Amino acid sequence: MTSISEGTVLDGQIKIEGDIRIEGIIKGTVTSKGKVIISPTGKIDGDIICQNAEISGHVTGKLKVADILILREKAHIEGDINTGKLVIENGVKFNGHCSMGAAAVSTSSTPKVEHAVKPANMVTANA
Repeated sequence: MTSISEGTVLDGQIKIEGDIRIEGIIKGTVTSKGKVIISPTGKIDGDIICQNAEISGHVTGKLKVADILILREKAHIEGDINTGKLVIENGVKFNGHCSMGAAAVSTSSTPKVEHAVKPANMVTANA
């Protein structure tokens, strides 16, 4: 497992084939074919794209996790999440939108368009 220790600041993209543990600060995108672990001292100012992730630190950016994303109690997320499965412990701070399931993490370049449809039998009440 590759490790970025506390006190280290990296400015740029990281692309890695295996797992990575981040205890320092990264300003840029982190892409991993394995697992990304961000410790309570770790901070990412950029996107994360990976197979699995376990976050206890601070992330400002989009998270695209193909399989399982675990947010530990000290995690602070500022950005949108797209993941197959999500586990959130008590105490997590999250500001953004979340999409889950296979469609949320598909690599298709066609954007998903959603439309709100009001059923014909729906009654709207006025207060």
